[in-house]
Parts: sequence; C-alpha cells; structure tokens
Amino acid sequence: MDSQEYYSEDRNDSFSHNGGTGYTNNYALSNIRKWLNDTFYNTAFTSLQQALIQTVTVDNSANSTTDTENNLTMATSYACSNTNDKVWLLSEYEVTKSDWGFASYSTFDTARRKTTSDYARCQGVYTYSGGTYDGKGAWWLRSPYCYLSHHAWGVDYDGYSDDGSIVRNTSGGVAPALVIRLS
Repeated sequence: MDSQEYYSEDRNDSFSHNGGTGYTNNYALSNIRKWLNDTFYNTAFTSLQQALIQTVTVDNSANSTTDTENNLTMATSYACSNTNDKVWLLSEYEVTKSDWGFASYSTFDTARRKTTSDYARCQGVYTYSGGTYDGKGAWWLRSPYCYLSHHAWGVDYDGYSDDGSIVRNTSGGVAPALVIRLS
C-alpha cells in the first residue's frame, strides 16, 4: 500500500481537468489513476515485469459505483467513461462480490482489511492502532461516492466498504490491481 490523494481539490462542480471535464471524483480524470499508470507503473516494475502486465478495460459505469443496495440513480450522476489501464483501483462492486471472496458492503470483512506498510505510513496513510485492527489502514476504491461529487468510495481499516472520503484526503491507502500474463 501507498498513500495518495484521489484528486487535489474537493470542488462540488464539474470542471476541466486532466484532459477532460468532470467532477473531482471522476476516476478517468483522477490524479490517482494518472499516478498509478505513470509514476507507480514506471517506478515499481522493471521493463520485464511491465511486459507481463496487461492493459485492461476498466468498468467505470454506474454498475461499478453502486453497492448491494443497487442505488443506480444516484450512481449514474458521477459515473465516468471506461478506461484502459495497466494498473487500477478496485471498485465498490468488485470488493463486494462473493465470487471474488468478499462479503457484502455492509460487513466488516476480513478479506478487505489491509495492513499498511512502513513506507505507506511514512507517506501518511491512516493506520489504526490497537485492538483487533492494529496496523490496518483505509484504502481507496475507484468508485465515486454516489452522494457527493467530491468524495470517492473506500474501504475502512475494519474491512467495511461503505466508506466515502473527501478526494483530497491524503491518508487513503492505495491497493493497486493488475493482470499479469504468465504465458
């Protein structure tokens, strides 16, 4: 895990940024997506490793932004176009799929709990201290929070995925997803 902001501002309006127009919780235009596919990709992986990482079409539709309450009306307001990425964040929908090994969004799921690294803590990621969740941190999802244009979904330190955080928050961890071609 690393610590990054989703976007550097928390504006409530749609505006031009990062090559398009949208809200600050628009994943296609987000700083975190740009960081994952540029800085992180080019720093964390050797050229041999990069050759194995596949480009994937990432679903950023309303279906990926909602949760098991299926609130598509609210989610549609902030959904964005699909992206083609080497590295991406998981969506609210993906981290609540039982066939992927996760529990519903309103469950304190141990499969969603992430332990923060020394590096991430030095970068400012929030880390819970004490008790059952000692060393666990919150982490970003790519899904825009369907209730506020300057919030994005995340998973809290306790594995609860119903967590919306302001996009300029730098204490959110980053748990990248990617597909590797082995043959």
